[in-house]
Amino acid sequence: AVEKFSSNTQDISSSLRHFTQNLQETEFPNDVSSCEKLLIAQLEEYKELKEDLYSASKHGELLLECIKNPSESKSTENIVFDEEICPDKLINITAVERLLVQLEETEKTFDTFWFNHERRLSQCLELRKFENEFRDIQHALEGALKTLSDMIDTGDSVASANKLLNEAQDFHKGFAEK
Repeated sequence: AVEKFSSNTQDISSSLRHFTQNLQETEFPNDVSSCEKLLIAQLEEYKELKEDLYSASKHGELLLECIKNPSESKSTENIVFDEEICPDKLINITAVERLLVQLEETEKTFDTFWFNHERRLSQCLELRKFENEFRDIQHALEGALKTLSDMIDTGDSVASANKLLNEAQDFHKGFAEK
C-alpha cells in the first residue's frame, strides 16, 4: 500500500510538471476571446490537478492512520492492512509522512506557480481588452476628426450660422454619447 501511494504521488508530481511546463511554453493570444478561452481551460486543468492533490493527500492520511492503528480498520478501500504485511511500522509511517510532506510542498510550489501564471494571463487579457477599447476610441476620434474637418463653412447669414451651430451641437451630442 505504501508503494502504491508512493507511485501515486510520483504520478501526480509528473502530471504537475507536465502541466507547468505546458503553461510555461504557452504563448499568450492576441485577442480577447482566445485569451478568455485559454484562461478558462487552464483554470479547469488547474482545478483538476488540485483535486488530484487533495485526493492523494486524503488517501495518504488514511493510509497513515491505518498503519498507525491497524486494529481500528482492517480493511479500507479494498486495502487490507495486517501487521504481518507491514512488519516494520516505523519505516512505513516515516515513508508515508515523508510522502505527505512532499505532496504538501509540491502543492505549495504549484499554487505559487499558478498564482503567478494566472496573474500574467489575466494581465494579458486586460491588455487585450484595453487594446480593443483603444482601437474603438481611435476609430471614433478619427470619424469625429473627419466630420469636424468637413465643417469648414462659416455661414453667410444668421440662418446659415444657426444651421451650422445646430450641426455642431448635434455632432457634440452624438460624440458625447459614444
